[in-house]
Amino acid sequence: MALEDVLPGRQRLSSKIIGALLTVLLLALAAISVTLLLSWQLEGSSAAINEAGGLRMHAYRASLQALLLQKEPENKALRFSLQQEIKQTDAVLALLQQGDPQRPLYLPSGDAIAEKFQAGRERWLRHIRPVLQKIASDTNVKDASLWQTMQEQVALMAAQVDQLNQLIEKDSEQRSAWLRSSQLALMALAVLGTIVLIYLMFLLIIQPVTRLQEGMQRMSERDFEVRLPVETDDEFGQVTAGFNEMGDKLAELYTSLERRVAEKTAELEGQNRELALLYDCASYLQQPQKVEQLCEGFLARIRNYFDADGGSVRVLDPIHSNVHMVVHHGISKDLVEAEHCLKVGDCLCGAAVSNKITVIHDLRKMDRKHELQCHKEGFSAVSVFQIQTHQQHLGFFNLHFREPKVFTKSEVVLLETLGQLLGVALENVRLATREREMAVSEERNLVAQGLHDSIAQGLTFMNIQVHTGARHYRSDVSGTRAKASGVRAKR
Repeated sequence: MALEDVLPGRQRLSSKIIGALLTVLLLALAAISVTLLLSWQLEGSSAAINEAGGLRMHAYRASLQALLLQKEPENKALRFSLQQEIKQTDAVLALLQQGDPQRPLYLPSGDAIAEKFQAGRERWLRHIRPVLQKIASDTNVKDASLWQTMQEQVALMAAQVDQLNQLIEKDSEQRSAWLRSSQLALMALAVLGTIVLIYLMFLLIIQPVTRLQEGMQRMSERDFEVRLPVETDDEFGQVTAGFNEMGDKLAELYTSLERRVAEKTAELEGQNRELALLYDCASYLQQPQKVEQLCEGFLARIRNYFDADGGSVRVLDPIHSNVHMVVHHGISKDLVEAEHCLKVGDCLCGAAVSNKITVIHDLRKMDRKHELQCHKEGFSAVSVFQIQTHQQHLGFFNLHFREPKVFTKSEVVLLETLGQLLGVALENVRLATREREMAVSEERNLVAQGLHDSIAQGLTFMNIQVHTGARHYRSDVSGTRAKASGVRAKR
C-alpha cells in the first residue's frame, strides 16, 4: 500500500510544500496586483492632469477668439474656430467625467476632487458656454458687459481647474507614496518568503534527512539502540517510524544471532547425521548377505541413532496374511513369543500393516492400554514404519521407547526413506534367492537331460546289436540247414 493511501492529504509532505509555495505565491501576486493598480491609477491621474490643463487652454482660446470676433464680427474662420473650441471643451469635460480605462485616464476618487470638477463644469455649462455660443452664432452682439462677464467667468474657471490639478497632484503624490510602500513591501515579502521557504525546507526536508543520515551512520557502526523521534505525520514521519522498526528488528536479530547460529549449527549437524545414517544404511544394505543379517544391522543402526529402548523388523507373508518377526532388540521373550507371528489387522502393528501407513502410538493416551503387551513391558511409545519398494508392501519395523517420544517431520521422512531402502535390499535378496533357485533348477534339468540321452543311446546300441545278432543267427541257421541237406543228398 502506498503512502498516499495511508496519509491524509493535509499530512503529506508534498501538500505542506505546495501549501507553503502557494501561500507565498498568493502574497506575491497580491503585492504585485496592488503595485500594478497603483501604477495604473498614477498613470490615469497624470493623464487627467494633462486633460485638465488642456481644458484651461481651450477656455482661454475660446475667450480670446470671442474677443477677436468682437472686433471682426464678419470673420467666419474665427467663428468656426470658436465653435470647434466649444466642442473640444465639451469633449474634454465629458472625458474627465466618464474616464477612459484604455489610456488609462480618470479622475481620482475623492469628494474634494469631485466637487471641484463639478464646480468648474457647472461654471462652463451655465456661465461660459452659453455666452460663447451666442457670440459664435450672433454677429450683432454689442453688449460690453457680456464680454466683461465672460472674461471674469473664464478666469474663475481657470482658477478652479488649477485647484483641481493641485488636488489631483496631491492625490498622485499620495498614491506614489503607496506605490513605493507596496514596492518596499514586495521586496520585504520576497526576502521574508525566501527566508520562510528556506526555513520550511530545512524543517520539513533537510532536518529529517540529516537525522536519518545520522541514524544510519550510527547504525552502520553497530549502534542498534539508536531511535529517532517521530515528530510529524507526513512521509518523513512514516519513514522515521519505519527506521525505528528496522532498528528494533536489527537489534533483535543481532541479540539473537548467537542463538540462531547455534540453532542453524544444530540443524546442520542433524542433517549431517541423517545423511551419515542414510549413507551407512545404504552401504550396509547393498552388501550381499542373508535377510536376518540385513535386518539385524539395519535395526541396530536406527536404534542407536534414535536411542530407542527396543525394536523389531517384521516381514509380511502375503499368502497367509501373516507378519513374521525376523529380528528384535530390547524386548522380552514373552513379547517375542506373543507377537512372533501376527495376523494382518491384529493388535496395533497388524492394524498399521492392513492400512499401510506410518503410525506413532502414544500408549499413555490409549483407552485400552493395559491390555497391550507393549504397555505391560513398560514402553510409552511405539512407532510403526512400513517396509516397501515400488508400491509393494514387504513388512514393517518398530521402535519402542520407554519415555515419551515425538518425531519431527524430518525424522519421519528419514525413517520412511530407510524403510524404502530396506525394502529394496529385501527385494534384492529375494531376487538373488530366486536366481539361485532358478540356476539349480536349470542345472538339474541339464543333468536329467544328459541322463536321459545316455539311456537312450544305450538302448539304441543294444537294439542294433540285437538286430545284428538276429541277422547272424538267421544266416547261421540257413547255412546249417544247407549243409544238412547236402549230407543227406550224398547219402
